[in-house]
Amino acid sequence: MFERVLAAFKKRLHFPHAALFEAPQFYEFVYHLREAFEGRNQSAKEFGERYRVLDKGWLSSFSDLVRTFKDQAIQNIEATTTGVFVSFSEELSFRMIGGQIQFGPNDGRIEGPGIGIACEKNFHGEPCSLDFKKLVVGQKVTSAGDWGVHFEFGLSDDLMLALEPNRIQVYRTRNPIDQNLL
Repeated sequence: MFERVLAAFKKRLHFPHAALFEAPQFYEFVYHLREAFEGRNQSAKEFGERYRVLDKGWLSSFSDLVRTFKDQAIQNIEATTTGVFVSFSEELSFRMIGGQIQFGPNDGRIEGPGIGIACEKNFHGEPCSLDFKKLVVGQKVTSAGDWGVHFEFGLSDDLMLALEPNRIQVYRTRNPIDQNLL
């Protein structure tokens, strides 16, 4: 069966299957097919299951998250007893639920009743109302950072949106800080 599959590769993909019958080519071929997943499994052992893909439940990574949200615009932010839910353009969703981050296709589910959550502005964390989130709505993601319990999205217009399970912070990243307050 294996040889038939390789022959089909040769007919349809011009795959050089004959080389796989020579040692150690088959081992190298299989190793390269799965080497990307070995790092992910090791990461899960070391750091737990921080990143999960919505609707699939697959273990993911920070780099997958950044690729997913790069250049996507924030549409809404909701805080509930379950966590913080952020919806993005192209029907994407980011959810910080406890220590886990779930992301991917937005199924529209926001679990738990809405709650008031601490909202802060500027780098030193001055209190503000949750209406302050309107500054980030419509802004596109340019970068991201994960600091454990604290996750940040770098946004266009030099804004930073920092999320924690019980706090949202918005600040401008221009220097000097004291001359670029919100």
